[in-house]
Amino acid sequence: VEQLMSKLRLLTIVTAVNYAALIGVGVVKVMPATRGLKPFDLRYFGYSYEDALTYLTALTFDTAALLIGPVRWLDTSFPLLFAATLIGWGWLLAKQAPDHIKGLTVLLPLGYLSLDYVENHLVAKMISGALPSAEQVQMASSVTVGKFLFVVACVLLLAVLGYRDFSKKE
Repeated sequence: VEQLMSKLRLLTIVTAVNYAALIGVGVVKVMPATRGLKPFDLRYFGYSYEDALTYLTALTFDTAALLIGPVRWLDTSFPLLFAATLIGWGWLLAKQAPDHIKGLTVLLPLGYLSLDYVENHLVAKMISGALPSAEQVQMASSVTVGKFLFVVACVLLLAVLGYRDFSKKE
């Protein structure tokens, strides 16, 4: 267990460093160039077609290149690292939990991971292609909201697992 904890701590640190780099490049450099507009994948409650068009027209060539280059590479590694971190801590905290709870510690982060990768693909298409249709924007926005719902579910599950002692009978 101690060896697993050490590896999980290291994975957590690597995930946090990746996230810090992603925020450093994706937010600190991009948001000033878009007049303070948040990137699509940080809009927890989604965005409208008009919001998307406003953001896309605010992008310069250099900012778009940054988004589909270094930011996309960081945003490809982060979801995998984050999902692995969630699975690791969830599995560790659920060691005494019923099997269906253990299953959730894997399925919920995998749901997040899947949606984050779909979102990244849809956002990259919107940034690098012609102006998107309203349907494309609605799909990307819905996937963004779904991604964050999975993150909330993962965090709530970890909180419950951290609080609840499954080794005791009630």
